[in-house]
Amino acid sequence: MVKIAITYTVGCLWVLQQQTLYTVPVTALIIAIFVLLFFRLGRLIAILIIAVAITHWHGQQHIDSQLSTQYINTPISITGYIIGIPERRDHYIRFLLAPDDPRLPPKVLLSWYYPPEDLLINSGEYWQMTVKLKPATGLSNPGGFNYEQWLVQQGIGATGYVRQQPIPFKQRHAQTFQIDNFRQLLAQKIDDKLTSSPYIGLAQALTTGIQQQIPQTQWQQLSQTGTQHLLAISGLHIGLAAWLGYLLFGFIGSRFSSLLIYFPKPYISAIGGTLCAIAYAALAGFSLPTQRALLMVVIFMLSMLSSKPIAPPQRLAFAALVIAIMDPFALLSASFYLSFIAVAIILTVMSTHLPKQRWQWLFIHFAIALGLSPILLLFFQETPLISPLANLVAVPFISLIVVPLLTLACLSLLFSTLVSDGLFQIVDLCFHLFITTLSFFTSLPIPTLSVNLTLTLLICLS
Repeated sequence: MVKIAITYTVGCLWVLQQQTLYTVPVTALIIAIFVLLFFRLGRLIAILIIAVAITHWHGQQHIDSQLSTQYINTPISITGYIIGIPERRDHYIRFLLAPDDPRLPPKVLLSWYYPPEDLLINSGEYWQMTVKLKPATGLSNPGGFNYEQWLVQQGIGATGYVRQQPIPFKQRHAQTFQIDNFRQLLAQKIDDKLTSSPYIGLAQALTTGIQQQIPQTQWQQLSQTGTQHLLAISGLHIGLAAWLGYLLFGFIGSRFSSLLIYFPKPYISAIGGTLCAIAYAALAGFSLPTQRALLMVVIFMLSMLSSKPIAPPQRLAFAALVIAIMDPFALLSASFYLSFIAVAIILTVMSTHLPKQRWQWLFIHFAIALGLSPILLLFFQETPLISPLANLVAVPFISLIVVPLLTLACLSLLFSTLVSDGLFQIVDLCFHLFITTLSFFTSLPIPTLSVNLTLTLLICLS
């Protein structure tokens, strides 16, 4: 399975790096499938051909969904549904719209400049507006944010802005329950509880995935210490939710012996862990990183229920293969590699018999920070040398203390104002300690390693 996953990934990456799409002849594809099903010799080559063909199909689907030239920079009236949570800034609102017109891309990113101050846009609402659109392109700098690549990963086919005239208007409210509306409501509740706190954005990011209110100074501290990944609900947090759910449901199941007659404890634990992971991923709006992490959790839970033991590398390889088949554009994302490499490092260290097992968790965090350095250098061209030490402190603090406390605080909103007030005050204190610790690390005279990384140097570092 590991060889298959690596071969398929190589085929995907080869296609994604090409300037033009190369069509795989139907005959070659049929022969490859025949070889894959009935022969062992040449199976990897067959997988490579299939990977190229499937990735080509995804790429062609993306090209076909792009904005037609006749609509570029032309005022057009469109109607459609709001997708996700709109992002409100000082003088504009940015949001995703799914147009009804089949001639337009299925998803467009719009900016509404200088909207009315009392304007509210919510997920699931149906709007009519006049817009100007342009192709989904952008700038890319080495080590910086690749905007165009991000648009591709998000499936956005065009960007543009809303015209002030004619005045846009909402034709109808959301007709059904929207998880994004619940996320907005929860973010507002957190805002109400932490009104005067500078850490509102951190609390909202860890519960709902909304990062709009995190100040730039805090982002700089996170970046300078290599801990910004802690504010993204992805593999680390989804895995923690699954682990807690696994333990909790296993404990509950063991207390009802009659239930164990029909459902063995491992099944109850696995179902509970999966449900908790799904719930946390839903709070993050099922973003692409959470979808990948959730898929890993489901595969791991299913493999635990298998009558035949499945080695951890096989589980990882299968998860990577499924993701590459469903969404090859994920291979362009740094989070894809960071998540899988981090899990692989953890499994490797956990299977190693260290002299002092009680210090194993220390070694795990150092190994993760060092092991991810080549990927960080490849995508961002820099890595803070203080990162291993900062993550050694921050990862367990956020994962094992802050996130559980924040979860309890949000749950307490349902039954007790007094309890929720107290828990949110404790959470606020925890964030203060967290940011203070990051400030200490950034004050140390430890530089950031920055290089103009070539492929050869990357291989040497790896």
